[in-house]
Parts: sequence; C-alpha cells; structure tokens
Amino acid sequence: MIGKKETTTEQFDAVMVCNGHFSDPYIPPIPGLENFKGTLMHSHDYRCPEPFAGQSVLLLGAGLSGLDIAQELSAVTRPVTLSHNQPPLRSPLPRGMLEAPGVQRVLGDGALELGDGSLVQPDVFMFCTGYNFTFPFLEPEELGLQLRSHTVSPLYKHLLHTAFPSLSIMGLCRDTVPFPHFHCQTQFALSVLDGSFTLPSREEMDREVDTETRKLLDSGVPLRHVLKMDAEQWDYNDQLAVLGNFPALPPYWRSLYQASKEFRATDLLNYKRYNYQVLSDTDWSVERPPH
Repeated sequence: MIGKKETTTEQFDAVMVCNGHFSDPYIPPIPGLENFKGTLMHSHDYRCPEPFAGQSVLLLGAGLSGLDIAQELSAVTRPVTLSHNQPPLRSPLPRGMLEAPGVQRVLGDGALELGDGSLVQPDVFMFCTGYNFTFPFLEPEELGLQLRSHTVSPLYKHLLHTAFPSLSIMGLCRDTVPFPHFHCQTQFALSVLDGSFTLPSREEMDREVDTETRKLLDSGVPLRHVLKMDAEQWDYNDQLAVLGNFPALPPYWRSLYQASKEFRATDLLNYKRYNYQVLSDTDWSVERPPH
C-alpha cells in the first residue's frame, strides 16, 4: 500500500555508508545570535541571487560556497560583505563585494560586531560555514563511534571502523577533489573485503589512528580540521592504492589541482571559464578566456 511504512531486517557481509555530509548545516556558536533582527540563513538554503535584490548581505565564511554566492549576489545587490578570518583574498573582487573580519558577536540591537571592532547591520546574515556529520540510521554509541568537532572516530585511514572493519564510512575527508578521492576509498574498502589487503589488528589500527591524530593536534591543527586534506589528499590516495594493490590516480590530478587552486586565488572573476585539456597521465594544458 502506498504510504505504508514497513521495516525488514536483513544481514549483509559489509556496509558502506555513503550518505555524504552536505545536509545538516553547521551554525557556529556566535554570542548573541538570537539578537539578529534580519534574515538569518545558511548557504544550504541558497538557490539564486534574485530574491536578495536591494538587500545588504553579509556572508560568514570564505570557502567555495562563500566565494561563489558572494559573486552571484554582487550582480544583483550591494553591498555584499564576505566576512572571514583567513588571509585577504589576492584576486580582484566584483564591484560591490567587500571583505571584512569574522563576526565575533551580535549586539542587543542586532548589529554584528566584527573582529576589528566595527559594526554592521546587514539585512541578511548568511552562514557559509559547512556542515555537521550526521548518521541518523546508525547507533553511534552501540557501534562505539565518536562524533565530535567535525570528526568521526575510530576510523582506519579515515574510512574503516577499527572494531567493525566491514563498516566503511565514505567521503568524510574535506578539501578534496571528490570523485577521484571517493574512487580510491571505494577501491581500498573493496580490497579489504576481497582479501587483497589484510588489515592490521584492531589494536594496531587504533594505535595508528591515535598517533596520526595526536601528531596533527601537536602541530597546531585544531580537532575540527583533522579531516581537512587539501594538498595531502594525493599522498593519501596513493597510499590507499599501494595498500589495496589497485592503480593509482594519474599524476596530472595533483598538478592540475594545485594550478586550479592558484587560478581561483588570483583570478576569482574568471577562473571558472578556463578550459582544461588532459594530454597524458602527467601533462595537461589550459586555455584562459580573454579578459
């Protein structure tokens, strides 16, 4: 019958969790946020710029979502303020798009106090602050999973549950090129399941997870950034390929990623119109549009 909910119980040799992590918006704990008088929203709910015409907008966060949305909004409304705590952008910005320090708190009258002490009162305050990990179909306590500060543990190679290695949680790492990264994780998980790679003991895996996490924390990396990879993703992907005995990604991925990242940093207005051509496993070319 349509609409009738039924529950069945089945057993499987392995489970791959592939629900992604772009569905539960993360709102940072900003003091006084309840005082804001305007429209409060997350980039998750943004669809197009036209509804914001004629409004002043402040976006918190200068990741890819913040950069993209700020550019789109600058075409229909001004001012658009990109508030963040990263180094200043190196690229020319669209007219009407401003940079500002991160939001520190919201005052009683609804004004936003920025990191330099200045006050702004935008019509719209939009969070471009990423997402929480959420697994509503799992029982984290029963499984011994810890979800805290944008991390999930204990996972061997950020992927396999050390106590239940037939359970893999895909795609948790951040700042990666998604699909090549997913490919390597999937191939590694399959290599464990088909016996191509024999896992270390649970104790050894837990020790490696703890050692790698502690190394990052001791180097000054906050816990919430432990899963951020960026340039480290390529060594990680290659390591999975060696362990799982499957072909590594072609080398052009690494250099193309670094180049496109630099193009975005220096030519924010045009980099999406660059055309790339892969010439071989190691070489590629780029055609830039005329300015």
